[in-house]
Amino acid sequence: MSQQATASDGATVYQAGRDIHVHVHPRRNGVARHLPPPNPNFTGRTELLAALDDVPSVLTLRGMGGVGKTQLALAYAHRVAATFDVVWWVPAEQSTLIPDHLADLGRALGLPSEDDPVAMTAVVLAALHGRRSLLVFDNADDPAAVREFLPSGGRVLITTRRAGFTALGAVLDVDVLSRSESVALLRRRVPEIAEPSAAGLAEFFGDLPLAIEQASAYLDASGLPVEDYLDLLRTRTAEMIGHGRIADRQDTLATLWDLSLAAVAEQAPAAVPLLDLLARLAPEPVPLDLFTKHSEVLPAPLAEVVTDPLAWANTVGVLVDRFLVRRAGREVTIVHRLLQQALVARSPGDRSTCQELLLADLPEKVVGTPENWPRWRALLPHVLAVCEDSSVDAMLLERAGTYLLEHGRVADAHTLLERALAALDPDGPRPIVVMNKLWSALHALGRHTDALGLAQRALALCNATPDVHADHLTMALIQLSASLQSAGRPQEARSLFDRALRIAGKNLDLGPSHMTHYGGILLAQGRYAEAVPLLERGVAATEVARGPDHLETAGVLQLLAQAHRLLGRPTSARPLLERALAIVESAYGPEHSGVVAALSAVGDVLIAVGDSIGAQPYLRRVLEITEAVYGSTHPQFGATLNSQANAWRVAGHPAKAISLHQRAAAMAEETYGPDHPVVADRIGNLGVALCDLERFAEALPLFERAVACVEAAHGPDHAELAVPLANLGAALDGLGRPAEALPVLERALRIAEAVHGPEHPAVADVLGVVGSNLFRQGRFEQARRTYARALEIKQAALGAGHPHVAGLLAQSANISFMLGKLSEARPAYERAVAIYEGAFGPEHPEVVSIRQFLALTLRAEGRSVEARTHLERALEVVGGPDDPRVAAISLYLARVLLDLDLTEEARAAHERGMAIAEAVYGEGLDNFLGGVEHLLSIRETG
Repeated sequence: MSQQATASDGATVYQAGRDIHVHVHPRRNGVARHLPPPNPNFTGRTELLAALDDVPSVLTLRGMGGVGKTQLALAYAHRVAATFDVVWWVPAEQSTLIPDHLADLGRALGLPSEDDPVAMTAVVLAALHGRRSLLVFDNADDPAAVREFLPSGGRVLITTRRAGFTALGAVLDVDVLSRSESVALLRRRVPEIAEPSAAGLAEFFGDLPLAIEQASAYLDASGLPVEDYLDLLRTRTAEMIGHGRIADRQDTLATLWDLSLAAVAEQAPAAVPLLDLLARLAPEPVPLDLFTKHSEVLPAPLAEVVTDPLAWANTVGVLVDRFLVRRAGREVTIVHRLLQQALVARSPGDRSTCQELLLADLPEKVVGTPENWPRWRALLPHVLAVCEDSSVDAMLLERAGTYLLEHGRVADAHTLLERALAALDPDGPRPIVVMNKLWSALHALGRHTDALGLAQRALALCNATPDVHADHLTMALIQLSASLQSAGRPQEARSLFDRALRIAGKNLDLGPSHMTHYGGILLAQGRYAEAVPLLERGVAATEVARGPDHLETAGVLQLLAQAHRLLGRPTSARPLLERALAIVESAYGPEHSGVVAALSAVGDVLIAVGDSIGAQPYLRRVLEITEAVYGSTHPQFGATLNSQANAWRVAGHPAKAISLHQRAAAMAEETYGPDHPVVADRIGNLGVALCDLERFAEALPLFERAVACVEAAHGPDHAELAVPLANLGAALDGLGRPAEALPVLERALRIAEAVHGPEHPAVADVLGVVGSNLFRQGRFEQARRTYARALEIKQAALGAGHPHVAGLLAQSANISFMLGKLSEARPAYERAVAIYEGAFGPEHPEVVSIRQFLALTLRAEGRSVEARTHLERALEVVGGPDDPRVAAISLYLARVLLDLDLTEEARAAHERGMAIAEAVYGEGLDNFLGGVEHLLSIRETG
């Protein structure tokens, strides 16, 4: 109902729906002004105001109730009023009163008065032709009702919450304020509010202007502290959005939405339950076919409407028209979180129908089925919203947890799976399946003690369940075995693996998954050669069953590659791992946690085949993804740091590797305790990097501790002892204690041969260290035979161009050089330099070192010109002026230059070398110079 009063100049002021107080400026030569007073607290909207200057003659501002359309139109009208002859504000919510408002305009213009407002409207519109005019139709509800009142010239601005106004002209959607604008508005209205508190309020209100104005009014009137107000908002949202009256305005968010909802109920009854369901889902896009595909779980009358395409389109259209939802293609989104909360509060109930819809719609299979993931991605926000209810079904919790686990959101998955387990009947079969998944989450989170306890519970339940499925029992055994292995209890772990192996062996006829499973157990038992043919069959069977680009195919490829790696065949593993990575990236995307293992495997195999530089991009990606997914304190991040450090060390940058190794070792110790085999591995890697920098005294206690850790965990003859023993022997050698080192190295060799057989590359690694020890003791012939055996093994396993082969070639050449067999030494040095430089580049320390000996060999053969070239190339790439290598290379170069009668250049090189040597070696200078002279004195002995 409208009210009317007479203004002082004879104009009439109408109120319709909300109070509108206007300024009516006196008539002045055909100029008329009729606007509500400007809002002194209007804030922001700079871009929208600028956009209004560039629009055509008719523009509609459209948006949800409370978004600030009226205030934007008012601010614009005041801003440009001086550029128009006529500026007139027309309340348009009740279209029958529009002629009365236009009649007021006619009187303000001094037009002849008509008794009939409709006739007067025609006179007014005719009079506006050719005038500079701006008419504002505020809160219009029906475009057809406004159309007849549009003038033929001038500008028209319309505000509305309804659709359909594109028939009149351009439409500009008005959204909520930006966060900075919201904070500025709050601090203008409530000056004492701190910025963080203002930001908290703005976030809660979703930057909705009317909600912010109401909050400001309530705080101003009540004097309530902001923190207390926020507490009330969180606990009693629906009530609070009805509080806080704004000056010159009677409606609130609650009353605005009440009007819209009442109209919806009258226009399309089925839209009410639809809106109720949307309110109980997340404030994210909802696929409309979630409803149309599952009418059987929907309430009446919605169940009937979704089966009729026309009725369904009209029902959704009513919500769009009333700006309660936004539609984009085949999805709708509720317009604002506050509306959602108000709807839930006014219609209490649970989310059982939403839960039924999601369970009916979502694909059951998640693991290894990327074809099902798009639907899960679309509905995941709604699944998580429904899972907030305490009464949610265990099946939905389990499925959601499985999807999250598959996609690297391990902490979230753990929470849902734990709730699923708690909701299940403890005596039924389903808890075993949930326990298997929950164990994976705990293991990925690095909570190994909790994972061990859960695995024990799962196995106990399997043993107590009659006719338990073989897959469930096998998985429980494997998970408990893995937990025991992580806890440093290998003997117990092995017995469980044996039991799992027996169960899996009986079920090989069940298909490729069991074949793969069995192959994985063989790998875990160290039976690599047996695993390879079985895994090759597994790859072929999985390709037939699942397809060549399926994730399960990638998994079997990775296992087969692992078998080749363990057999010392990285060149065979590399194409398998690269293919697996391509499959995984295609399924998950390049930045997903699911690609971490595949990236790591490719990076590691590139290092193994001698391409450490090529491995770096893969390992960097692993580090970035792992930190983003797990955080910088998770064990998985520590493992990634360790791999990155190994890559730097192998690439010839041990100094860069040390800090990474230190972080990885510290994280492992914090996770597993100080005596765990994982810690032994990490500190052993740190020791190797220190040895590369000749910091043997620092490395020695690390190797001693690593040996002690492995012995305590696995016993004195375990395979994992070979590497730390060999490292310990190398450190003793480096400290000038070769006699102490030899028995340690011989023990490492015995273990390696017993575990791997005499022709395994791991045996060759130990032989190389033994050869270095014999060389240091002057036992050149024995060293030569040892290196020859190691070289034969490495070339057979890795190929003649592998960097490991180059290292043994150089060591063998050193012996030939020391024995004066220069014609044998030179081609070996040349080949070693070519391999290393091709793999690592000219700056690698091994390249520099071998160049020195190649130059000495060439000089001894009387080829000083060539020797000079190699020494000068070595000097170009070594470190700064205080690098110890510069001292030796400069002194060698000085002697070569003398051979060439280049006396002045020789003197300069000699002075440079001596200056660095004196600074670096101090009291050991004589020993250093004696070594230099000895190498320079070697000649061919035939």
